[in-house]
Amino acid sequence: MNSLKLALKGLLLMLVTPIVFAGGPGEMPGYQHDPSWPKDLSQFAWGVNPEKGADASTNTSGIGVDRKRGLVYVLVRQKPHVRVYRENGEFVRAWSPEKVGRVHMLHLDPAGNIWIADNFAHTVTLYTPRGDALMTLGTYGQPGMDGEHFNQPTDVSTAHDGQTIFVTDGYNNKRVAKFDRTGKYLGMWGGKDAGTGKGEFVLPHSLTVMGDKVYVADREGGRIQLFDLDGNAIGDWRDIFIPWALANANGYLFAVGQKFPRNLNTTELTRHTMKGVYTDPPFPPSRQDVVVFNKDGDIVNAISLPQGHKFGQVDWVHAIDVGAEGDIYMVDVMGNHVQKWKKIRKFRK
Repeated sequence: MNSLKLALKGLLLMLVTPIVFAGGPGEMPGYQHDPSWPKDLSQFAWGVNPEKGADASTNTSGIGVDRKRGLVYVLVRQKPHVRVYRENGEFVRAWSPEKVGRVHMLHLDPAGNIWIADNFAHTVTLYTPRGDALMTLGTYGQPGMDGEHFNQPTDVSTAHDGQTIFVTDGYNNKRVAKFDRTGKYLGMWGGKDAGTGKGEFVLPHSLTVMGDKVYVADREGGRIQLFDLDGNAIGDWRDIFIPWALANANGYLFAVGQKFPRNLNTTELTRHTMKGVYTDPPFPPSRQDVVVFNKDGDIVNAISLPQGHKFGQVDWVHAIDVGAEGDIYMVDVMGNHVQKWKKIRKFRK
């Protein structure tokens, strides 16, 4: 992977437009911002209120695509918290959970139901497409670390058959918790304290399940860690970039994050981040981009994102997902956008 890592660094340094042709003609798609999506922009307040900061603005923090039904669910830290669009950009409906702390991430399960991780409420809740609560993991307002408590969970994902649920319990705890479809606690890996060893986390911020593997974005750990469905560590992808969020589609892993600052790698990064979140470089991120991996961890595409607060730019991309046609949807908590990057060339089969 060394040559691919070097190629990635070159791509992220050189590309300044939202269109990338990587891997040779016909091999991988290029992407271009779709200025017509969503069709109704009035629901969002672009940019951060400098007097109130990001958390008091209309943050877009999570996104999930129901590919079977062509629906995009957007998670916002202001009512209505869930805003639903068609993949063609048409607005469908909006709703809010009955109780909200601070919504963090959103996931669509195979049945088309919606999981929401609320880090301030310390819960992960399953909803119907129209917002009826079906099940809650964790105990509202009560932090902890066992089968009935989280301490600021960050993300949730399900196995391909929907029978198993995985939660990154990441801001205060440093673990992945596992449940069955009825909510029965099946165990965990990681722990209470941050660590850089095999199966340990500094801050597990996002995860996705692809096939028989669980991929975890250990953001402050500067690596993507791989586990089997029982939590056994398989390996990690390090010294590439700092992952913020993950998604998967068509057998590829899509990761959004930031390249390492000069003279930093995974090991050097954790010397900073083990001291505390956002206290040392490279936080906050100076720029972020999308990197696409194959199952072996090889980089097959890199998508450069224009940075800024305008529509068509991004600032602190927080979540990402992929549509039925391979288009990329993403939200940024500082730019307060929900945006679509349209695929402009097909994958080679």
